[in-house]
Amino acid sequence: MGFTFGEGTERREIFIVRRGDAIFGYVNSCPHQGTPLEFLRDNFLTRDRKEILCSTHGARFRTSTWSFWAMQPSTPTTRS
Repeated sequence: MGFTFGEGTERREIFIVRRGDAIFGYVNSCPHQGTPLEFLRDNFLTRDRKEILCSTHGARFRTSTWSFWAMQPSTPTTRS
């Protein structure tokens, strides 16, 4: 789920992901493109909910480390 945190120039769109007892927070911005990550509101993860998926260019990130590891060959499709 996405949230707005801070005010003015410090305002950030963020989201959190829970994995077991661990909670990870991220800024809702692709580190490569600077665009919002989700395709649909509050929809940040792949279908299997194991990775964060950039809606702009298909980059995938591991939720536990934020490490980039794969690119999709085409634009992601709508996820449900």
